[in-house]
Amino acid sequence: YAAALAGYMDRAASWGINVMHVPFTWAALEPTQGQYDADWLGRYDQILDAAWARGIYTVIDFHQDVYSEAYCGDGFPVWTLTNPPAAHHDCPAWPLEYYNDADVMAAFDAFWATGSPVQAEYLTAWDTMIARYKDKPGVLGFEPFNEPSSGSADDATFSATTLTDFYSMMVARVQAQAPTSLVFVDVTGQDGATVSTMLGRPAGEGVVFTPH
Repeated sequence: YAAALAGYMDRAASWGINVMHVPFTWAALEPTQGQYDADWLGRYDQILDAAWARGIYTVIDFHQDVYSEAYCGDGFPVWTLTNPPAAHHDCPAWPLEYYNDADVMAAFDAFWATGSPVQAEYLTAWDTMIARYKDKPGVLGFEPFNEPSSGSADDATFSATTLTDFYSMMVARVQAQAPTSLVFVDVTGQDGATVSTMLGRPAGEGVVFTPH
């Protein structure tokens, strides 16, 4: 692992890269509810250290695609789902699941719902990541959610209300624990494709708009 990582980072540095998103999945961090994977965290530490040893800044990025590997994606632990299907992989049309898979939409609806127990667990996991990396050399800040999905809600309305409010909450949460850290906010996958969004500016300072 160390040798492969060194080769990867040497090549990145040779290309002139000086800032790097470093994705993580909640499923990797907490594969069993309430138990954080120390070995995985150690490997993640090595990525950040290897980047900074070459002068490359990093962004801690929670990454998900169609919610979970249970739906041929990645991101959320399977234990956040009720009666999930067996994990499967290599699905050529996986992006369409955001819009044509009722189970994927229901999973996101449950996450965004007021008082969501999954979101409460998610925030606890983020508190762990913020505490661990807020003072890590080279870490610029945190991206709470890669390509958040609106579930079954109207995408524009979701972005203008639920997602804007969520990011405002996350900015306040990060700033309370890590006042010098930046917070990177992404739009939905649909907004990224259409190059248009109804997302409002989240409240707070140190916000970086990072659609892709």
